[in-house]
Amino acid sequence: MRYSRLTSRTILQQVGLSFLCLFVPAQAAPASVLKMIIPVLASEKQIPPPPALTWGSPQRLESNTGFIWSTVQLTGDAAGNAFVTWAQQAQPDTVMRVWLNRYSVGSGWQVAQTIDANTGYNAYTPYLTIDPTATHAGLGWREENASGYYDLYTRFYTAANGWTEPVIIQDQVSAVSSPIVSVDPAGNAMTAWHEGYKPAILKARRYGAGSGWETTQVLVSNSTDISDINLGMDTQGNALLVWAFKPMYTYFVMASCYQSGVGWTEPQLIEPVTWPQYTNSTDIQLVMLPSGAAMVVWTREDKIWLNSYEPGNGWGTGQPITSDVGTPGYPDVASNEAGHKVVVWQQFDGTYQSIWAKYYLPGSGWSLARLIEKNTTGNAQRPKVAINATGTAVVVWQQDNSGQTSVWTNHYVPGTGWSLAQAIDPANTSGTVAQSPLVTINTEGHALAVWRNEQTIWAARSQ
Repeated sequence: MRYSRLTSRTILQQVGLSFLCLFVPAQAAPASVLKMIIPVLASEKQIPPPPALTWGSPQRLESNTGFIWSTVQLTGDAAGNAFVTWAQQAQPDTVMRVWLNRYSVGSGWQVAQTIDANTGYNAYTPYLTIDPTATHAGLGWREENASGYYDLYTRFYTAANGWTEPVIIQDQVSAVSSPIVSVDPAGNAMTAWHEGYKPAILKARRYGAGSGWETTQVLVSNSTDISDINLGMDTQGNALLVWAFKPMYTYFVMASCYQSGVGWTEPQLIEPVTWPQYTNSTDIQLVMLPSGAAMVVWTREDKIWLNSYEPGNGWGTGQPITSDVGTPGYPDVASNEAGHKVVVWQQFDGTYQSIWAKYYLPGSGWSLARLIEKNTTGNAQRPKVAINATGTAVVVWQQDNSGQTSVWTNHYVPGTGWSLAQAIDPANTSGTVAQSPLVTINTEGHALAVWRNEQTIWAARSQ
């Protein structure tokens, strides 16, 4: 039997263990080996980890009995207030509705309510956003009509006036995605969506506070397909739009910038490409700060890639932030105005999917890739991350455990490092099929996690 160092020298360099001389079979090292060795020998072990978060009891956010169509959407502000939205039947065999619940610091969760146009036809795939100062929120969704086509709707929210009435921003379309929405502190908004396939068309439409909806702009009209649309706005009303563009056979990462008062730039490729490229760029995630700086991550060629945007300078050069070891996917990214950044992803090690992270500390740069959970009973998947103004970051993911799935978490504190992974709902109060968790964190370090468990929606908050 042929032997080599643990998986490869690359993985040893990735975790800072170039001195290690353990020998195991040349195929991928089992998760049990990695998850026992890496935490023990990594340099972070020299500093005691921060204490685990104390999570409150999970609370169900709705009382429906019908089918849930889409994943949950969560958005929150720095104070800890949050909105959650999803599409669900109130009862079996009834029309699909868009639902919303709100968490207010000091008073907790409200009663879930429908927020769509209530046309009597199915409503799908809501997208929810809040501006950086928590002054305005926006919601977009698609709703069937009597002709069998879709109408695209938006609504906006302010604390003083509540939700506006639903407005159709595009009507009578088929093969269309729900509009994603972004808002700024002045109440301006941008929406984007794609229509059709072969060709697929990417459209955007701006709402001006006090002036209303402007003319729809066509940004791409000749794509075989468009997916993974991400949109952000800064405090000055500028916007960034990032998406996966498929000219023929493979997907590439493209972007366009909207400058307030000027308009959209020509779409540009923001990843390096060696022609011909036969691997898709997928799992795109964008974070945009109030200042207009932004980062985007994606998966390509068994690596996680990253590119950054700086106002006035534009996009940098896309770079991989992981090695060739394993099969990474589902990255997520968060950052703050102080310069702290964190990227998380799942990675297959030959036995299980595991959760990894890299943290950027101003003045020190990017950390080594770090395995942030040690569960060896099943796959850890679909991580999501949030960060606050002090640099404290919290990660959630779905964890398989002997046929059951629960929500787990870990958090990072600057100067201390990563804590130990823990279950948010160790008693499985919410059920045993938890999936697709999301998270926000406020300035005081209190995190709010929301997840779906079969046909129910749950939330828990750290104390």
